[in-house]
Amino acid sequence: MKFDMKNMAAFVAATLWTDGIYDQEEKAAVADIAKNYEFDAEAFIECVQNTFDEMNNIKASDMDDYLDKMAEDVTGEEEAYAIYDAILQTMLIDKVFSVDEYGNLLAFAQILDIDLAKAMLIVTDRVQKNNVELKL
Repeated sequence: MKFDMKNMAAFVAATLWTDGIYDQEEKAAVADIAKNYEFDAEAFIECVQNTFDEMNNIKASDMDDYLDKMAEDVTGEEEAYAIYDAILQTMLIDKVFSVDEYGNLLAFAQILDIDLAKAMLIVTDRVQKNNVELKL
């Protein structure tokens, strides 16, 4: 299934925004996400960059409303899970998963209306398969 590039890019940008970093390593990972979902890599990177820049002008206290509005454009469960997967990929770029990232991931799952039990299993599976360090 084809997914909306702007929806995916918006949530990837939001994930990067929570970390505050969007450097070359992240851009390479964003290109990989584009490839995984058959998006044009340059267009996807540009869309992520534009959304990331836009988010830097939003107050942190207004971010939940911004994300809720973005989630309204997600067309269904399959797209929500694909976006969740891209968010998780973005969070695990550095092979470290912190308590703060876990909290943010659960918040994204709720915004995307993803079952939290399933969300936790997906995280557990990905962390185990990729030898990710847990930072408690």
